[in-house]
Amino acid sequence: MRKTEQRKKLARVFAKYYRLGLCDARLSVFEVCRRISGCQRDISHANDLFAAWATVKKLRECDRAEDIELFLTVYLGKRNSVTSLAIKKNYDERTLYRRLDYVESQYKMIRNSIEAKK
Repeated sequence: MRKTEQRKKLARVFAKYYRLGLCDARLSVFEVCRRISGCQRDISHANDLFAAWATVKKLRECDRAEDIELFLTVYLGKRNSVTSLAIKKNYDERTLYRRLDYVESQYKMIRNSIEAKK
């Protein structure tokens, strides 16, 4: 799968993650599973949503809240938001893209580990 296709898929996954209210940091694993199972019959999509939740949880635990904010702003917000966010945060665009790549790699790692446990 090409990078642009992967990013579009990731954008869809995180948009659904946000719509389901999985972004609440106080949710337990059981509550997350209940919400996902209530709306998702396909196991692959359910795994995608759980991996999204686990990625954000891991980044919160590693004190990378700024990366979460960046990722959600770009993937759930305006598509041209990297440039405006770079100006607002006084960062180089390359730095922001590196941070996006880091979050994407964490998501892929978690998603692959879920697949491996089947």
